[in-house]
Amino acid sequence: MGMSLLNEYINKNLTRGIPVTDDMRKIKADDIANELCNHTRWRSHGRPIKIEDLEKIGLEINRLENNPGLAIIVQRIRVVTRLLFSNLNRQRL
Repeated sequence: MGMSLLNEYINKNLTRGIPVTDDMRKIKADDIANELCNHTRWRSHGRPIKIEDLEKIGLEINRLENNPGLAIIVQRIRVVTRLLFSNLNRQRL
């Protein structure tokens, strides 16, 4: 299921501002999805994937440092999430 969702997302959002056919989009989406699902390369779900590695496999990354307005929004969401989860009553066994 993860592979099909990833493929669908990439296929829908892969353009880079140049004209592409549906076949080109599908082939590229398949290539990227296969690469991201390569457990031999990435080894674990708990390990982060570096931006440079994502760019090498053909993804275009919009970096937060290049968009200060978006960076502020993301930071605020992080703070609220931390506050929310740090103040929840925890059940101890």
